[in-house]
Amino acid sequence: MNRILFNVILSLRILSGLGYHNDTSDSAGDPADRLKDLHTCPASCHCIHYETVDCTKAGLTIFPRRLPSQVLYLKIDENRISRVDGDSFETSQLIESLSLRNNNLSDDSIMQGSLSRLSRLRHLNLADNAFRAIPADLPESLVYLSLEGNSIDRIDGHRLYRLSKLQHLYLHDNEITKVRLTKRVLAQLSSVTEIILANNLLASIPRLPSSVEWLHLTGNRISDIPNGTFRKNKGLIALHLTNNLLRDASISPQAFVGLESLGYLNLSRNKLKSVPTKLPRNLKRLHLEKNRLEYISSEAFQDLKRLRYLLLQENRLNSSSFPSDIFHQLRNLRFLHIYDNNLERLPAVLPRRLEVLMMMSNNIRCLRKKTLRTARRLRELGLQNNEITNGGLEKGALRSLRHLTNIDLSGNKLKALPTLPRSVETVVLSDNRIVRIPLNSVARLKRVRDLLLDGNRIMEIDGIFANLTSLKRLDLSYNLLRNLPQGLPPNLEYLNLNHNKLFEIRDGSFDSTPNLKDLFLDENKFTQEAVNANAFAVLKHGKNLTIAWN
Repeated sequence: MNRILFNVILSLRILSGLGYHNDTSDSAGDPADRLKDLHTCPASCHCIHYETVDCTKAGLTIFPRRLPSQVLYLKIDENRISRVDGDSFETSQLIESLSLRNNNLSDDSIMQGSLSRLSRLRHLNLADNAFRAIPADLPESLVYLSLEGNSIDRIDGHRLYRLSKLQHLYLHDNEITKVRLTKRVLAQLSSVTEIILANNLLASIPRLPSSVEWLHLTGNRISDIPNGTFRKNKGLIALHLTNNLLRDASISPQAFVGLESLGYLNLSRNKLKSVPTKLPRNLKRLHLEKNRLEYISSEAFQDLKRLRYLLLQENRLNSSSFPSDIFHQLRNLRFLHIYDNNLERLPAVLPRRLEVLMMMSNNIRCLRKKTLRTARRLRELGLQNNEITNGGLEKGALRSLRHLTNIDLSGNKLKALPTLPRSVETVVLSDNRIVRIPLNSVARLKRVRDLLLDGNRIMEIDGIFANLTSLKRLDLSYNLLRNLPQGLPPNLEYLNLNHNKLFEIRDGSFDSTPNLKDLFLDENKFTQEAVNANAFAVLKHGKNLTIAWN
């Protein structure tokens, strides 16, 4: 027994050193009493030592009675509890974290004084219940309060009064139409840094504590942002206004004035036709995708010297919608997404520090060397599903991109493999009209690991890829090959030859590719007599081999 008690005491000291207790003097006690707590775990619950009780999915309909007196973390999620009595925590007042998510709790369920007696409670989760208002009599010690997924229709400040330590308030997925916070309550909520009010019914942006740093208002009915809306929120870092009813005229010229610390602004999924003016100078990430953008003024981005991410995809932009050098003024831009628009060409001048450019699903027909020369740090280029032809590719246009590692030109109208920079590692040329692969275009690609040429019109490739020693994955499915490719690189691990016109597999066909793991030969013209089983003997590392539908 003495050895057991020694281990209990030692564990308590370790936990205390790791910060599991705010005040070890209050939770210290007779080790024998703590050992006894190990045997007072409520039925159908799981207890870890004396401090954690987990009753998740225990089928409970009433609040558990036999709680260890030293419990710190209590989780009773996904049950059918409909009442918390005043004496529910009479013998367990040291609780720091309480979760009652997804029960049958409503406004009348929590008896007065039941929660307020938990003077150490920091984390309270009441999500996915049936509350129509924030519960009253909450303990002043709360740091985290989660009430998402209820039926709360308004926020009255007196329910939050005295919560001066509260930092995180989660109220998303409710039915909130109004937020009423008096100056007195706002002053009390001086520690709140994060408020989530997403997916409610708010028609305007509420007045919130000046301490807020992260504000989530996605999925409401907000239709305007008046001047001075955020004048008290100079510390705001991230503002989410996705999926509201914002239009050009509803965002006042001075709407974002005062947001000196704002680094993240999300205005996607609204009804904007142009980029709002006088955006916060310190923005690093700006989301404007899935609006109705048709125009970008020359002044739209002129003050955004620190912007790194700009997302403009799924709008109505064409090459005449903005000045040719509109993006050049964004000196620190690293990521630019303009896919799913109506652009006929790339912007004439690109930012010098740009690393990722996504231009797929436009109407781009040509690539000019001069255009890409300014973006020499580009690592990833997405140009799939455009109208690009070999004639539209100016000689050397892509070769100047010496840092490019990923390029996607699938779904265009190329008839031959274009000349690519030596640095590329992933090349996607699926669903073009490629008939030939010039040897000089391939020989330079010493670093390529993934080469996708499926969905073209290639008839022969013998020996073309032999020197690509880094190549691991080669997809030649849905072409017109009649013979198995010969002279493939030795490090190849994935080869897809599905849906060609192959009719014979000879002994030695795969001798040059002993490291193949995945080999696909479905939907060809093989007969049983034309397949020499000895050809596969060399594939010692093979995992997937299919030769069906022949």
